[in-house]
Amino acid sequence: MGEPATRGARPGRRAARLSLLRRLSAAAADAYAGAGFTAVVQDVLPGEDLTACTGLIRTRHLDAELRRRPQCIGLWLDTSRWTPEQAVAAILAGAQRARVA
Repeated sequence: MGEPATRGARPGRRAARLSLLRRLSAAAADAYAGAGFTAVVQDVLPGEDLTACTGLIRTRHLDAELRRRPQCIGLWLDTSRWTPEQAVAAILAGAQRARVA
């Protein structure tokens, strides 16, 4: 979501947009978890970005799980050559592996 919207933007604006996206994602995850729902946040967070983003999540069990298993957590799929039906089938088949907390 953040990448195409920031393409061609000045570096400072791009960083600001990505930071806002990640703060809003963390806030949404906390709000859903606080209401008793399972929160799912999807993003690509290399190295230091993962540490920074997990720090934004206030729901402790979500944050603790992300910090405990920071490498390749969740369900990783390359759906670039799949039909929507194939992607949905793979997501449903991998639902258990997709769980983080």
